[in-house]
Amino acid sequence: MFHVEMKLGIRVARAFNLSPHDLQVRFLAPLMSGQEFVYEGQEWSPRKTRIQIYEGRQLEPHEIGMGRGWQNVERTCEDVTAAVLERARQGGIEGQTRTADNALKERIIGRLSAGPLALGDTVRMAGDLMEGRRVSEQLAASEMAVWELLHTGKVRLEADGVEVVKDLWEAVVLSPSSWLDGDRGVRLLVA
Repeated sequence: MFHVEMKLGIRVARAFNLSPHDLQVRFLAPLMSGQEFVYEGQEWSPRKTRIQIYEGRQLEPHEIGMGRGWQNVERTCEDVTAAVLERARQGGIEGQTRTADNALKERIIGRLSAGPLALGDTVRMAGDLMEGRRVSEQLAASEMAVWELLHTGKVRLEADGVEVVKDLWEAVVLSPSSWLDGDRGVRLLVA
């Protein structure tokens, strides 16, 4: 499990018990994009944000409550910030090659030239590239591709015919229903 602390000036945000995928999608991809992003309702600038990443055991709810969480992380887990950031720069913490990631993003952009694309359709596209891999891995790759395309400004996100503002991207992309609603729900459009 990973545990993260981000600081920007006097602002601090912490997250506990993250999977490698959650770490990648919620923190590393936005930071690596170089674009400002929103987390917990606040804007974060990658150039000014300091991040610490620890790896260790999963913390129980009673270990996180009442402000004790970060103390328990520092006491029981290992600071892996430098190693994780280096791996992220070289192609992703989950070991997916940048070639596959780029191929999926290129397919999504190419398909968007024909019109809007439902999020669920990106999973099918990932399936074509990742034949024989778990559906969860295909969904993770799709989510990561969509997240990176949003943060690089190459696509826009629409829900029920209304454009989703940047502050709400995370809530929409992380909602399972966004990936299941088909054409009527959440769609990508060319930026």
